Amino acid sequence: MFSTTKRITTATRKAVYTRDGHACILCQDARAIHLHHFIPRGAGGHDLESNLVCVCPPCHRVLHGEYEYTYDFPFDKATAEDAVYYYLADYYGWGE
Repeated sequence: MFSTTKRITTATRKAVYTRDGHACILCQDARAIHLHHFIPRGAGGHDLESNLVCVCPPCHRVLHGEYEYTYDFPFDKATAEDAVYYYLADYYGWGE
């Protein structure tokens, strides 16, 4: 089992930024990038590249259910979660 209390290593952080083109995988914004755990640490998610994606602050809030769908923000939490899953599944060949 992976530790869920350690910080993400610098090497992992750099690898995720590089994989994701130093931009949000949902909207392509490259300002103030955060790392988001696909499976949250509290649910047993680990700090490996395969569980992390780059997201901008607004998209990160959507993924945590803090934004509602509006005309200005064209997707909701479920849509964002699906997009993250398919992005990682495509990159890592999950389900092939």
